[in-house]
Amino acid sequence: MKRYEQLAAAYLEELRPRLTAPTLEQRRRMLQSFHGFLQASGVRDIDGITGDTIRAYNQYLRQSPISRSGQYQRRTGYIRTRLLQVAAFFRHLAAQKKIPADPFAGVELPPPPFFPRRHVLTEAEVSGLLAAPAVDQPLGLRDRAMFELAYGAGLRARELAALDVADVDLAAGRVTVRAAELYPERTSAVGAAAVAWLGRYLSEVRPVQLRESRERALFLSNYGERFVRVGLCEVMRRYGRRVGLGRRFGWVALRRTCAARLLREGADELTVRALLDPPLPAVSAGDPRMYRR
Repeated sequence: MKRYEQLAAAYLEELRPRLTAPTLEQRRRMLQSFHGFLQASGVRDIDGITGDTIRAYNQYLRQSPISRSGQYQRRTGYIRTRLLQVAAFFRHLAAQKKIPADPFAGVELPPPPFFPRRHVLTEAEVSGLLAAPAVDQPLGLRDRAMFELAYGAGLRARELAALDVADVDLAAGRVTVRAAELYPERTSAVGAAAVAWLGRYLSEVRPVQLRESRERALFLSNYGERFVRVGLCEVMRRYGRRVGLGRRFGWVALRRTCAARLLREGADELTVRALLDPPLPAVSAGDPRMYRR
């Protein structure tokens, strides 16, 4: 299926400016895996892929050794992730009219797996988390700036990782969030505390961490490179254990706590939803954005 390979390569090239290298590589592997399934199933042309092909792939994933091992939530997440990424590819092709129809249209995808998690932190827990980094150390100052920005603007981990220096306007107290194609771009306000800590980080820490002058990432890992989502989650887990919030605590708790804070301060629910997630255009049943929480 030469045409499939060409279209996949062009699609990944379009995604390159918006995704980190590890995420892009993950997308490539998932599209390659689906390509292997098509070849083994006897599908010779990308136009011949139908909803029945997608359902057969779903069943194939359910019977794979990786899917059969581990907890139910992990199995569901494994299948769902692969289907969503392939669905995004075919949605793109259909929108560009490079295929007759989207084979995922009308195909029911697995629901998100349920993971028990802390939804909203108390004021004392937020204060404890924000105070946990040792700000007299460079990495501690970086982590405090990340926590303040994530809590103040309600950012996801992937959004935090995708931020460039140019996306933050400290003078205006704004951050422009451009994370991935599944989420719309938005502008969020940044509070005075986050502005102060970001200013210190940008002047005292980032220039020392920076190893490649062309690196645009706002927050740099211990190796002077852009954070990947997994690295950010490990940072949060480490602080969560330190302050007694447990293993299930993550960046999503700060995001939801930000929303709860805005509601307490008098914002109505629709305004909070618009701030954290601008409205999406109408989508089809197979669109991954229907399952993006």
